[in-house]
Amino acid sequence: MDFCTRLRQIRTSKGISQAALAGKLGLSKQAIYNYESGANTPTHNTLIKIADEMEVSLDYLTGRADSGYGTGEGRKPEAYEGLLGRIAMLTDEGRQEVSDYIDRVMEREGSYGKK
Repeated sequence: MDFCTRLRQIRTSKGISQAALAGKLGLSKQAIYNYESGANTPTHNTLIKIADEMEVSLDYLTGRADSGYGTGEGRKPEAYEGLLGRIAMLTDEGRQEVSDYIDRVMEREGSYGKK
């Protein structure tokens, strides 16, 4: 996957608009649009800022690696991003139900307490 597609995918998985990402990076919305459409390529320093803001590695962001979450503190596998957002929208009772279900699955698989 190329940089343009990867940037759009990461941004949308986090629920961040082009304008919001641009604001966090000190760029214009048009700059983000141009990066995602392939019209422009960010500078090295901007790539670093994007990777830091999106909590991914540069290799992942630029398409050199299929996994880039988990390369630093607070980074999560990409597959979990949408799931965590959905869980956060649940009521306390719903979150507890999800937690209990995860506990049961982990116990069944013999992996409870293992990383």
